[in-house]
Amino acid sequence: MAQSGEKPTTALVCTLTTPELQERRMGVIKHLRESAAEVRELDAGWSFRYSNQQIDKLVEFIQLERKCCSFLEFALRFEANAGPVWLSISGPTGAKSIIAAELRPTKTEARPKSK
Repeated sequence: MAQSGEKPTTALVCTLTTPELQERRMGVIKHLRESAAEVRELDAGWSFRYSNQQIDKLVEFIQLERKCCSFLEFALRFEANAGPVWLSISGPTGAKSIIAAELRPTKTEARPKSK
């Protein structure tokens, strides 16, 4: 049991069945991985930059992930003047590699930072 002020330990377990996970990978996760314009490493996770056109997919992704991976934390940041949207995902020790495996683009998929 967690002491006052401490977060309880959460298991790094996805609760989706194999067919559900495969279907999601083929859909929203693949789309977001391929459309990330920039990726930044965080201490406990990753941050991904997307265009404003991706907002609906980002919300869909967060809703799906909250159902199956309760150990993850999500933040959406909208830059001023209709700038890009940043999705930051973090979690407890061990979650960073899980996030990278699912969403971080491969070198051939990575997009250069645009100014």
